[in-house]
Parts: sequence; C-alpha cells; structure tokens
Amino acid sequence: MNTYSQNLQKQQVDFSYTSFSRIESFKKCSEYYHKKYIKGEEEIKPFNKYLAIGQLVHSTLAEYLDEVTSSSKFDAFYFHLGPWLDEVGVHKYDPDDLLEYVMPAADLLWRASEKCKDERAIRKENGELLSDPSKYPNKEFKRLCSEEGITERFATIDNTVCKENEAFIEESFCWIISKAYFLAISFEVPDWVKENTHVELGFSTNNENKVLIPNTNTALRGYIDWIVRLEDGRLLLLDHKTSRKKPSAEEVFLHPQLNIYAWLYEKIYGVLPELIGINHLESGEYIVVQTNRTVVGSFVDYYSELQQSIEKGIHFKHDPNEYNTPCLKRNWKSNKVIESCPFLAQCHPIFHHLVKEEL
Repeated sequence: MNTYSQNLQKQQVDFSYTSFSRIESFKKCSEYYHKKYIKGEEEIKPFNKYLAIGQLVHSTLAEYLDEVTSSSKFDAFYFHLGPWLDEVGVHKYDPDDLLEYVMPAADLLWRASEKCKDERAIRKENGELLSDPSKYPNKEFKRLCSEEGITERFATIDNTVCKENEAFIEESFCWIISKAYFLAISFEVPDWVKENTHVELGFSTNNENKVLIPNTNTALRGYIDWIVRLEDGRLLLLDHKTSRKKPSAEEVFLHPQLNIYAWLYEKIYGVLPELIGINHLESGEYIVVQTNRTVVGSFVDYYSELQQSIEKGIHFKHDPNEYNTPCLKRNWKSNKVIESCPFLAQCHPIFHHLVKEEL
C-alpha cells in the first residue's frame, strides 16, 4: 500500500459523494486535488470577476425562473444582491443605492452587446463589437459614461470599496455589478419554450435522487441550471453561461458537464434529454445540439475511471517547466506568468520564489 493510500485510511476521507468540479480538478492536477480535498490545505484564490458575475446572475435567474417564487427579474436581482455583497465583503453601500448607480451603466453595456441591434448600438468604427466596454471603451462609450455621470460616480464608489476588499483594486466593483445586472435583466424566456420542467435541479442531494458513479461507491452531486420542454415535447437541458465567448455547436456537443448531467437526469427520471445546450447570456443566443448516447456513455466511462483513480490514491506532480501546466500559466506573447497554482509554494518552492520575483 502506498503512502497516499495509507493517508486516506488514517484521515478517513469521505468518498461517499463527489462533484463534477472535484473530478475536473483531479483531471487538471491530481496533486492539487490531493492537497485541497485529501489533506484539506487552505487554498488562497485570487478574486475572479467572472465567477463573481456568474454567481450573482445564476442565483437571480434561478429565483426568476422558479414558478414557486415567481419573482420579477428586478426583484430577484435585488434579493440576491445583498447576500452577494456580504460574500465579497462590501458593507459601505446598500442594494438600493447601488442599483440606482449601476442601472445607467448596465444600459450602456446592453447597447454595446449583440442584443442591441438598432440605432442605439455602440460599436467600433468598423461596426465590430467592443471587446470589453468597461475596460476598453471607445470614444462613444467614454463620452456617454461621462455625460451620465457614471465615470465620476464609479470612481468614488470603487475607491471606497477598495478599502474594504483589496480585490477590487484591479477590478471595478461597480462595473462587475453593472455587468451582472445587464445579463440578468436582459434575459428573456424564448417563445419556443413550452414549459419549465426543472430549475436548479439537484442530484445526490438526498437518498431519493442519489446516483452512483459506475464501478464506484461514490455519488455524483450536482445541479442542472434549467430543463425545459419544447413545443414538440422534447426535453432540453440548459446551462447558463456568462462568458463573453460564445461556444460553438461542436463545443456544446462535446461539453463534458452537459453530457454527464444528461446521464444523471436519465438515471433518475428514466429518459435521456433529447437536447443539450448553452444559454449564452451575453448574446441572448442558445447553442443547442442533439444529445448523442455514445458521447454521453464515453464521458461517463471516462469520469468513472477518474473517480476510480482518485479512490486508488493515484496522484503526481506536474513539471512547472512545461508550457502552461496547472502550476504556471503564461502569456503566449510575453511568456510572463499571469497565473499560478495556490499550492505552488508547497510543491515547487523554488518556482514559487521565482514567480514572486517576476510578478
């Protein structure tokens, strides 16, 4: 028995359930998984504005689409903004004031997005979309921000918020909320949706919906964003995405999580959703493909093998010298380190020292 397996027995690691993200972290780096989930070492992550936006938008849409609560989009956003502010450690401003400040900015973000197709649209001189209006605005966007008083107001708020949470020194607190508000409020249920079948559908959250990963004793726990029934009776399993990049049909077809969640749904309800898709909130478009049972089965087998490897105690360290390992991520143009693993110091102390000097 190797040292890792002995540690598992000593620590009585609970393998009764896992999540897709946990298995993904093992796939990315088994040593990272070992440190975080087996040894329980603290992980200090840099602030991720995309994750922050995604959390606020997902919770808002879940509230709005839930027919039990029947909240308006505005009320749902307002309801979840308070807890989100607590989570990011900002207490100087209340939701009422912030919403009044960010609504004009959210409107400008809408005008700069694919969703705006009339004369109000804000575009580059060649007609292309702005890559990131809040960070890289053109003259028109800057002018409108100045006229609306957004530039001055946001600078004041951001400077105050930075004193509470230093993470917002590099990322504008106000523009993060504005982006989340724009994505949530501009969402519309398509007319081809006949009914909401499930919203935030959980698996392995109790004994009734428990699904074991094949050839393991581990249940796979997760939540499906949205399942709808179309006019022709087919089921469509959807995931909300707040990323700016729109996925291709091929990326959706081979999307590991969507295929695994389609399998989970079938295990509980006895029917495989005929369609899987991404609700791309930035553009308002839905990228939908036909579910393929062979592809679903291949992903189930693959993630089953990964979980079996986890339970056997298999793990190894990556070499930071290799290009863009999980240890170090470099800019492909400058070759400078732009991101490093939070456990780099423990695995490779010398590289951690060099990275700190470089940064």
